[in-house]
Amino acid sequence: MRTFRSIKLASRVLFVVLNLFCVACVRESKYYDLLGVAHDADEPTIKKAYRKQAMKWHPDRNPDNVEKAEQKFREIAAAYEVLADDEKRKLYDQYGEEGLRPTGPDGGPGGPGGGFPGGGFRFQSSGDPFEMFNTFFGGGSMGGGGGGQQKFKVNMGGGGMGGGGIEDLLMGAMGGMGGMGGMGSMGGGMPGGMGGGMPGGMGGGMPRGGGGQGQRGKRGQQQHQAGGGLYDGDAHVLPLTATNFPTAKDQSVYLVEFYAPWCGHCKQLAPKWSKVAESLKGIVKVAAVNCEEDKQLCGKHGVQGYPTIKSVVNGKLHDYQGDRSASALKNWGLSLIPNKVVTVNKPAQLSDFLQRCSSSSSNKSGKDSASWSLCVLLLTAKSDTAALYKSLSGQYAGKIAFGEARGSNKELSDRFKVDSYPSLLAICNGDESSVQQYEGEFKSGPITSFLEKFSDGRKCSSMVKLNPKTDYSRMKVRDLQQLLKDRGVDTRDCLEKTDFVSKVQQLAAASA
Repeated sequence: MRTFRSIKLASRVLFVVLNLFCVACVRESKYYDLLGVAHDADEPTIKKAYRKQAMKWHPDRNPDNVEKAEQKFREIAAAYEVLADDEKRKLYDQYGEEGLRPTGPDGGPGGPGGGFPGGGFRFQSSGDPFEMFNTFFGGGSMGGGGGGQQKFKVNMGGGGMGGGGIEDLLMGAMGGMGGMGGMGSMGGGMPGGMGGGMPGGMGGGMPRGGGGQGQRGKRGQQQHQAGGGLYDGDAHVLPLTATNFPTAKDQSVYLVEFYAPWCGHCKQLAPKWSKVAESLKGIVKVAAVNCEEDKQLCGKHGVQGYPTIKSVVNGKLHDYQGDRSASALKNWGLSLIPNKVVTVNKPAQLSDFLQRCSSSSSNKSGKDSASWSLCVLLLTAKSDTAALYKSLSGQYAGKIAFGEARGSNKELSDRFKVDSYPSLLAICNGDESSVQQYEGEFKSGPITSFLEKFSDGRKCSSMVKLNPKTDYSRMKVRDLQQLLKDRGVDTRDCLEKTDFVSKVQQLAAASA
């Protein structure tokens, strides 16, 4: 009888032990199941899984079921914190959640405390799952706890984060944050990519609800769904896509903002960017790419956060790493303009300059060439080259030669009968007798229209003075053909360049 009772008692004990073991097995699977990884998953796999699940269940991305999403979001954070830490993971694998309690299983030592408010999951480092998310996506170091890794110990109370919501974080668009609590603004921000200081403080934590990130992020998404790009209808900001993005052939300097319409920092930058575009009109092309509409283009150019600002000069892109005030951006744009203007203050310099557009010049195909046979000379009272003039010299490089006589140069002013400044002169074929003076406003649009009248060199070709001593073999066939056409000469029987040269020489001899 006693033996039977002993066996019965032993069976009950064994049953209880087996049940406890099974419960532990179930418990130790929860965290793996939450992240959707196997028990032997390595650290990169766990990180990748956390990123995916955290983005999926962030409350800002689930406005129709915030309560459920927040609970799930917290559970995912707890699971990641444990599985990303070797010591905690061993305890969890061996004892389940019981092994992570402050007392450990059976009253023994356990993992660090710090309960998760609500639900049975614990955020072991007493931190904030939203702060973990921000640090993970915002570029901060990431870690779970022991083994030298960083712990997150942000207070769960206080106000929310000022700024632009979940989408900013997902795209790495958070730059330097505003002050934490009473510390004030920290300003700054990451160069080239992420934005400046985030307005407002963080008041000791980032819970859901208290006027913070969630509502702002939601509003940003709603605005994006309802409207288009930030610069739709802006007369000064040039919209860029894959079809019109500048290449090495473009002579203009571009400032390009890569942005997303929902991005909080992008919205803050927009009025300043538009102001820069207006102030640099006709000098530097200020443009924008909507990465929501052209993700492939943004990915091609290495855009990882919004807004990202780059310059494009001769097809080469460079990140902007300075302050994002309108004045700083404007000065940066001006500093990128290549100066191809030649100083012409003496008669000898003028002679060399005019050779660049001479119809008989041997340098017409060289680096200083003026393929339109046009030289433009600016006589000014200033001692520095104007940004507009520098910009034009870059835009028309290889087509027009640009020169400048500064400081109210009396000798050259008398030579060209100039009595007021600034005065802009167009000289065809290096011939001073062909001078045409520009009469319009000194603004980009009117000056460009004036210069375009000389497009392709046809106008200057028609103004070539025939001289038997000129070596017409140095002229291009196109220019020779235009010269003969303007004088009513039939060129249908001209098959080679020598045929055109011969006819021009005959005309020159006849006019001598």
